[in-house]
Amino acid sequence: MGLSSFKILENSDDITKGFTLLLYNAVNHLDGFGITDVSPLLLESKVIRACIQHLKNRGKRVRYITDIKNENLVSCKKIMEIVELRHFYNIQGGIIINDTEYLSLLESKNGDADSMPIHIYSKNKWLVEQQKLIFDMLWEKAIPAKIKIKQIEQGLERDICELITDENNTMIKYRQALGSLTKELYIFYSVSDDDVSTELIERKILEIINHISKSKCKDIKIIVIVLSRSSIKRTALLTEFSQLKKEYDLRMKYVEKQSANSPLSRDLMILTIDRRELFISEFKNFEEIPHNIFENDINFTIHSNSSSVVSTYNTILEMLWSQDESYKKSEMAITQLRLQDKLQQEFVHNFANGLRNPIQPILGFSEILLDKKTDLKKYKDIIEIIHAYAQKLAKHVNNMIDITEIENKTFVLHKETFDLIKLIKEIINRLKKNSFSITKKNFSISTNVDRLIIYADKNRIKFTIENLITNVIDIPDSNNIEILVEKTKSGNSQNDDKNQGLVILSIIDDGTGIDRLILPSLFSKFVANSRDGLGLGLYLAKNVINRHGGEIWAENNKDGRGATFHFSLPLS
Repeated sequence: MGLSSFKILENSDDITKGFTLLLYNAVNHLDGFGITDVSPLLLESKVIRACIQHLKNRGKRVRYITDIKNENLVSCKKIMEIVELRHFYNIQGGIIINDTEYLSLLESKNGDADSMPIHIYSKNKWLVEQQKLIFDMLWEKAIPAKIKIKQIEQGLERDICELITDENNTMIKYRQALGSLTKELYIFYSVSDDDVSTELIERKILEIINHISKSKCKDIKIIVIVLSRSSIKRTALLTEFSQLKKEYDLRMKYVEKQSANSPLSRDLMILTIDRRELFISEFKNFEEIPHNIFENDINFTIHSNSSSVVSTYNTILEMLWSQDESYKKSEMAITQLRLQDKLQQEFVHNFANGLRNPIQPILGFSEILLDKKTDLKKYKDIIEIIHAYAQKLAKHVNNMIDITEIENKTFVLHKETFDLIKLIKEIINRLKKNSFSITKKNFSISTNVDRLIIYADKNRIKFTIENLITNVIDIPDSNNIEILVEKTKSGNSQNDDKNQGLVILSIIDDGTGIDRLILPSLFSKFVANSRDGLGLGLYLAKNVINRHGGEIWAENNKDGRGATFHFSLPLS
């Protein structure tokens, strides 16, 4: 009998011939699914076994899907020895596909058990590709036979994970699950339509809750989470909903979507029932809904009783509920922290200004006394100590004021043109005159230029250099301090532009060096290299230099004696 590209096979001879040809014509793969009984053809037929073995000898795949259960367990174990086998719950019909042909079971004549089945044979390229796609989809969803057989043998509960598109089946599943609810129901409803009202959303939620047995309502906790846009129309809580809150332990909240990206085209609902069953349903748009939620309103539903799947979704919903609570609490905490931070900054600023007022007279009068050529000479050491500590106090206060300006973003540079070499000499002379501890140090200045004109904030640069020098003065066993000023076209940093003119100022001492533990964070706030420092000076120095477009860094000297502080400034 010659077979066309599409034919209905009704007699046993045609079916046998079509089946045999399809087996022999298999080149690269052979796939099929069907019902397996206690004596399956797959095991009984020598022709089928020979064709399968021929394909396997050539390294080709032979796959089969069936419903594995207690009744056919022995047969399925034998089938596993010759093909790749997977389980699919309640699979019906049958099909076999090779590279270019397929044969499928259509139905039995008149529904009579003794009548011959009707088969469809085709080698139409489009139909064969379509059947291959259907089989691959089933294969991906099917469970490996080893896992299913193990579940049956160990008496484990059968896990279901199914896609339901039939409306009647969906209604039955929902009503059975909600009718048997005894403890807890989580409802997650994601709204796609921004223009819908909360009244309509609550009516849909009511339709679900109304399927719960009223006799158990006192013991049931219901958690409802609605995900919606902020633009949703807020209406008063429905009277029926208010009544339900009295009957059940009912809690409901609206959670706003944080992002406008990837808007949903359909509403989505997730239900977890007593932590044992999961439903995920996609609904038609509100304007398309003429009936209640269980009457032609659901596009599809995913249903599962897998404990791992259900518990995962339950955990996600619990986290969403608590995360929203935490988010609101954190927002309040952040607002309070910002207020406290502002009050703290204002306090520090006002406190520093309050201290500066009495400090100025101390500094002024001590300087006047130091210049006097009278009998005050015998008190000179005491006055120098007063003046030195007043200077330190003034430095700390000014640092605190500068910190508040930096953090309040009011730190402003007032640039002018000046000679850096001259400024350094003025700073050293002033420190020698006003600081009793500096007189014991040996200073030297090395530079490759006599004058070095830069455009910068003179007072801020003066503060930075003074800060670095006084830090060096306070270092134990530091006797010799060298200040090196270089004019160059390239810096030590990878970020420096090699064509840009730079000045690099280095302050080198021969003291104990910088503690290696604090060296990486030396220029951070509240990190001090000496006991009497507040850890603000170097942090401020870094901000000043960075604002000028330069860099600041420090390192211990290679000979093991002392350390070097560097900073660079652009000349332009």
